[in-house]
Amino acid sequence: MIHAFNKRGFDALDPKWRGGTPNKISEQTRDWICVIARCDPRFLGRPFSTWSLSKLLDDL
Repeated sequence: MIHAFNKRGFDALDPKWRGGTPNKISEQTRDWICVIARCDPRFLGRPFSTWSLSKLLDDL
């Protein structure tokens, strides 16, 4: 890291590769899931007042 900083400056602190596996869903889909998860399920006509992970998964 120090050698890279000495060579490239502050650009060395932002690596070009991010590592890990690629996303399986688009950013737009992720944002839509977050919108649904933050709203009251009753607003969407569901008979419960809070989301559980299994209820959210069933609804998606």
